[in-house]
Amino acid sequence: MTGQEGKPHASEGKFIFPLNVTPNLRMISMGSIMKEGDAPVIWRGPIKLGVLRQFLSDVNWGDLDALIIDAPPGTGDEPLTICQLIPEMTGAVVVTTGQGVALLDSRKAVNFLKQVGIPVLGILENMTSFNCPHCAKEINLFKTGGGRKAAEEMGVPFLEASLSTPPWLTPG
Repeated sequence: MTGQEGKPHASEGKFIFPLNVTPNLRMISMGSIMKEGDAPVIWRGPIKLGVLRQFLSDVNWGDLDALIIDAPPGTGDEPLTICQLIPEMTGAVVVTTGQGVALLDSRKAVNFLKQVGIPVLGILENMTSFNCPHCAKEINLFKTGGGRKAAEEMGVPFLEASLSTPPWLTPG
């Protein structure tokens, strides 16, 4: 998503340095360290969780205003490990799409976060529409409105999305 696949990370001693995508955005991912971009990562839980721990503890992030972790959907080992490894976490955003199955996962994620004591900053509905390159009309690709409805029913904020580029991705 950031075009950083296959770029090596620098390391010094025990620390790994993230890639600088823009002056305001640093990142690390499995995709950026894999030699072949289409190679599958076939790892069981303990190895995945070890890499996750390493990304959180051995990467020299520097001063951060926010740490965004794109975790797989669900309420399993990865989200639980993240919550345990970052005791100072001040909140989490649940990202969903408008389809029923995605909304079921999102509702479970909100309940999971509440149960482990992490404040839910809100639900964000993603992939609601795009501007057609031919006619410039906004087209709804998927069902929309489910994220807002889930947020209202669960008593958490609904976070409005914008089609504009977020400031942290703007070069400069």
